Amino acid sequence: TTLFRSITGNRCEGYQLLFRLRNRLLLLGNHIGSTDLVTGLIDKQQATLPHLLSDAEALPLAMQFGALIVDSAINDLDFDAALTRAESHYRFVQDFLSAWQLFVGDSAPALPRWKLRAAGTLARTLAMRIQSDDDAISVRVHDLLDGVVAAAQHPTDLSRARVTRLMVFSRLHQWEQTLACVEEMLNSELDVFGANAAARGVNEALIAGVSVPRDLIREVLCEAERFVSDRSFDHPRDLVLREVALLHFQSGGHSQARRYIEESRVKLKQQNLACALGRWLSGLASIHNDLFRNRTSRLAAYFAGSFEQQCLALLGPLASEKVDRQSLGAIRARSPY
Repeated sequence: TTLFRSITGNRCEGYQLLFRLRNRLLLLGNHIGSTDLVTGLIDKQQATLPHLLSDAEALPLAMQFGALIVDSAINDLDFDAALTRAESHYRFVQDFLSAWQLFVGDSAPALPRWKLRAAGTLARTLAMRIQSDDDAISVRVHDLLDGVVAAAQHPTDLSRARVTRLMVFSRLHQWEQTLACVEEMLNSELDVFGANAAARGVNEALIAGVSVPRDLIREVLCEAERFVSDRSFDHPRDLVLREVALLHFQSGGHSQARRYIEESRVKLKQQNLACALGRWLSGLASIHNDLFRNRTSRLAAYFAGSFEQQCLALLGPLASEKVDRQSLGAIRARSPY
């Protein structure tokens, strides 16, 4: 407790150390979904930021903070704030990169990676706002991702770009491109986020009534279940479990679907995410569970209680709908994960 107070108190000496430690706490707060902790940390970091920026060596810490507060807004299901922060972060990195290149040249190898991450963060945040007719946003997202893919040298950057592009295709109901993107991902080195995105892309296509080759379904299911069998982590394993459950359900494996969705619900409950996103994901898992068991309730009922207002705002007119295949597709299209 004493250490925590010394880290989060305004009188702690050494702005760089203070900022670095708070960034660590902010990362932890985002991970566990602690809204109260995150809100307090952001306020303190923003108050410290002017002092930090007086030292050029501390700029990487400011850039890390810029990315962290985007995730904090997503945890609050506040996509307007997330986009505002992502745009600001991207401009900050772009401006700093331009100034560096003007006065120093290309002697800092870390700079391009910061730019790629900022572009990827902005693309992902934009993609979460896309609805079925948002072509203008999708063009910008693809432009950002084209830049990331062209310059990326790290597998993580490429994987994130593919996951975001797949989200765009799916939200625009561009099913041919969605399935082509899934096949491209399967031909690359899949990480857990890529496997989850591939399973989600196939699920969305199946919900929409698209004819998906059985071989592709089996391959995606095999890859996703490979990560489900790894019990060394809870997130995003909880999301993979949900997608594997739905794939089994849509393939006729109802008993497997019920088993996997129940494990997903247990994992989400164990994480006890104290944020709007955590409440949303728990409600979404329960909706899948009830669909698999032929139960019907109004969608709004799954989000009663804590963070109800944020969840209902995301639901919009779907709140009065009952659980069925069509409403499941509509609510999944609104979900960031």
